[in-house]
Amino acid sequence: MQGCRIRHLPQRLNEKDISLSLPGLPEIFRTCRVLREMDSRICSKLGIRRPLGVFGSVFLVLRMFKWLYIIKKDGTSRGIIGAYSWEPGESAVLTMVIWNRKERGRGTGTMAVNLIVRELTERELCRDFFVEVKDTNERGLRFWKRAGFLEIDRMEGTVIMHLSGRQAIRQ
Repeated sequence: MQGCRIRHLPQRLNEKDISLSLPGLPEIFRTCRVLREMDSRICSKLGIRRPLGVFGSVFLVLRMFKWLYIIKKDGTSRGIIGAYSWEPGESAVLTMVIWNRKERGRGTGTMAVNLIVRELTERELCRDFFVEVKDTNERGLRFWKRAGFLEIDRMEGTVIMHLSGRQAIRQ
C-alpha cells in the first residue's frame, strides 16, 4: 500500500457490529492466502493469479491498493474493503470482497461500505466514491445500487458507479 498517505487514515473504524482495521504485514499475508483459496473469478478481478505464491500475492496487494481495511465481525475476519485509486480529500475507487459466500447478503458488506463512506467523508479524507462493476455481475450491481451508488457510465463491459459522500451521510 502507498506508505506516506496511509498515516492520514484512521487505524481502526468501529460500528456496533463490525470493525475495519488497517492490516499489518501478518494480516496482509493471511489475506493473500485467503484470496488465493477463493473463487478464481474473484481473484482475477483483484489481479491475483492462482499460480503466484504468497509473496507474489502480497506484492500485488501492496502495489495494487492505496489503502485496505480488514472487515471483522464478531472478532473474525470476514473480508476486505479498499481503494485501488485514491486522491486524498477528493475521491476513491472502492473494491470489496466478503470471503465466505454464506456470509454474503447478511449485511456485513453494507455496514462496511456505510462505515467507510461516513468516516472518510466526515474526516474530509474523501468526498466522492466510485466503484467499477462488471456488467455481468448482477449481484454486485444490485449491492452497490442498494448502497446508494448511481450508474454514471459504461465502458467495455464495466459499469462505473458514483456516490457522493456528503449525500450519503445526510440520508
